Amino acid sequence: VNAQGTWLTNVSNQANKYIRSKGEQYDVLQRKLDDVTAQYYSLVDLCRQRRANLEKARALYKFVQDNEEELSWLAEKEHLCRRALANNDIAAVQQTTLLYKNTETEMQSHWARSKDMMAAGEHLIENGQSREDIQVRRNQSGSSLYFSHNIIFALRKLFVRIHIFLVSRIHAMQQGWERLRAAHQALGQWLNEAKQAQQYFQDANEAESWIREKMPLVKSDDLGRDEGAAESLLQRHARLEEEIHAYRADIVRLEEMSQQLANSSFHTATTSTQETEEVTVPQIEMLYKYEGNGMSVVKGEVLALLEQSTPEWWRVLKQDGTEGFVPANYCRKVPGET
Repeated sequence: VNAQGTWLTNVSNQANKYIRSKGEQYDVLQRKLDDVTAQYYSLVDLCRQRRANLEKARALYKFVQDNEEELSWLAEKEHLCRRALANNDIAAVQQTTLLYKNTETEMQSHWARSKDMMAAGEHLIENGQSREDIQVRRNQSGSSLYFSHNIIFALRKLFVRIHIFLVSRIHAMQQGWERLRAAHQALGQWLNEAKQAQQYFQDANEAESWIREKMPLVKSDDLGRDEGAAESLLQRHARLEEEIHAYRADIVRLEEMSQQLANSSFHTATTSTQETEEVTVPQIEMLYKYEGNGMSVVKGEVLALLEQSTPEWWRVLKQDGTEGFVPANYCRKVPGET
């Protein structure tokens, strides 16, 4: 078309010279030249409209494709966050933390892309087909290039549908982001509570081990055999009382942590399950009779050794299910027996 425009300009220049000289039938030539020029510029205008419509179509198809990809990504990430919340596995805190951080990083880059995409959709809506795009156009010779009323109505109906489609796609993306942010925030809250629970269980286990270690000392019936021995036991007991008093702050802290966890969503979402584990432990044989600390055993009785709590006291289990502590020097391990 541009090449023909150059040719038409050259022909028009030559024709205008002839017309100005008023050669034979110059008026007929003038009308023909005007008619060809009008048709050419009408063609140029239609080409320009065609290019604009193609660019709009390309932008629309690109928006649809990008929108579908982004909605798919939003749904996938929301599903991963929801699944991690549903699993509610405190043992998978490290893996869940990695998922949380990776999703957060991806959300930052995808949000910038989504904003550009929604802006493109808004631009398509604002620059959609208007009445001026569906109008009767006349060329300079008076001929008309027009659409019938039925075609105009059909096109306007199509543009309304496209408008509604674009609005719904933008709204779907906004809702997808709201759902993902809510799921991601809930996952972050769960992680904070799960880490607190992990710390609580670790500290509680340490406290329980410490209490078990001290329990035989406070339950001991040993009062010494003379004044010196009694004085030594009294001094040891005084040190034990100081340790217990100093440990009270840790116990209070654990109580506060347990209250926080009890009031958290982590606690309400967690279901308790009871698991049975079979443990193999050594057997011991009593060398002497012993009564004390709620335990009564006879010489030669075989017990299960649960824990060598201290060098002086062992935690044992009788065959009738009674659990308690016995002096370590009152018994021996049975080789090869469990």
